[in-house]
Amino acid sequence: MRVYISSPGWNVMRELLTRCPSILLNILWTAARMPKRYKKYLKEFESIIDSVILDNGAFSAMFSKLDVTVSELITRLTVHSSLNQERYLMVFSPDFNFGPHGFSDNYEELLKLENANVIGVPVIHNLKNHEAWSYTEDYPEFVAIGQSRGRLVPENLFPRVFWLHHKKHVRVHLFGITDFDIISNCPAFSCDSKSWLDDAKTGVVRFWNPEKTERNKTDVIYFPDELDKKQPGMYTRYNYPYIDVFEQFLKDKLSLTMDEFIGKKSVFYRQLALIVYYNTLEQVVTELQITDGLIF
Repeated sequence: MRVYISSPGWNVMRELLTRCPSILLNILWTAARMPKRYKKYLKEFESIIDSVILDNGAFSAMFSKLDVTVSELITRLTVHSSLNQERYLMVFSPDFNFGPHGFSDNYEELLKLENANVIGVPVIHNLKNHEAWSYTEDYPEFVAIGQSRGRLVPENLFPRVFWLHHKKHVRVHLFGITDFDIISNCPAFSCDSKSWLDDAKTGVVRFWNPEKTERNKTDVIYFPDELDKKQPGMYTRYNYPYIDVFEQFLKDKLSLTMDEFIGKKSVFYRQLALIVYYNTLEQVVTELQITDGLIF
């Protein structure tokens, strides 16, 4: 299982390179927000990058205020990926119709991408109809599952992922799904996370606690007192029973003290801690998938 970190910036990557030189990350870029001087970016951080995938930017275009039209975004994706296909393990085909009946629109965009000599990864938006079968008729290496009704319910998601993996021998990417109980119990090849950015802003840190005996060792710790974002099931640093374990993690993995972690650069340091969490999750889930016989 590969857990792709969405759009890590230069500062975060430089800090990780310094503090975690042995880390190996999988990175997702989006055509909506490509890093400037991306070749220099790849060169500078090549020692801590395992693979890069390219999203078409559909989600950003639909739900963010971007100064770019859908047509311009598709053109940007097509031109860039046609010139740089070898840089990406996956290039996701434009899927701007998120609805359950958007197959024909999205399939047309996939064909246009292929006509530009780009191997596009189709994105499924309906788990119940013919989409998965139709896309696998051409024997793709990868298929993604995007926004679709009921996709977070294992009874809906798992049959399709198992069918794609075991019957059609396709590697499945799960867009925006990093829930441990989902990704550790199905043979998905990869998923991606943008929540490392969102959580850091609201004071949330996910921590893989080695002292816990449960299969899922994730603890969620809420840090800033001034933000009213604490949810049920979260700890604060004042009532977290394993705060000493977390402080040891900060010291061993990030060379940080608690005072530094909650200081002026707290949001930035939370981003680092969250990236390390998802990198750990990647390793743990991969081991479980192999042990449980989900992947071979």
